[in-house]
Amino acid sequence: METNTLPKVSFDAPETKCCPRFDPGPWQGATVTLDRKTFVKGTTFNVLHMPLTFGAMMKKVWKQIEDAGANSPDQFALLSYDVSPWKGEHLFWVTKDVPGAETISLSGTFRTEVFEGPFRNIPDWEKKLHDEFGASGTDVKKIYWYYTTCPKCAKQYGKNYCIAFVQIR
Repeated sequence: METNTLPKVSFDAPETKCCPRFDPGPWQGATVTLDRKTFVKGTTFNVLHMPLTFGAMMKKVWKQIEDAGANSPDQFALLSYDVSPWKGEHLFWVTKDVPGAETISLSGTFRTEVFEGPFRNIPDWEKKLHDEFGASGTDVKKIYWYYTTCPKCAKQYGKNYCIAFVQIR
């Protein structure tokens, strides 16, 4: 895969009118290399890792991205990371700088691993990733999570896919 690219995502009119149906195939075991890739950062107030302000943050940041024409028609990821049990950071994949939004640049090599199940399994999945990568002699620098659908859409589709972006370099 080329630097600063992701597997393609189709945003064609999903039956939920919200999140598109997700195809995990191209994401499983992919290597993603980022070189000063621009993301827009949003933050949430969390209570014990449960984001309470996610919907409001998502609407605000997504409007800024759309108004700037910085959303990609076929590539998307929203990388989430809990800074603490009380704060979450969410990095939106964008195609250019977004006026008035906080942007960051991210570089590194990431391996993606797809999991299916409830969000509450994330601590177990992270332990599994640390164990597997550690056993192979690969250091895990950080793990970001891409939640491919909102809870309502996951229920509609019958699947809740979460992608771990495991930073290894």
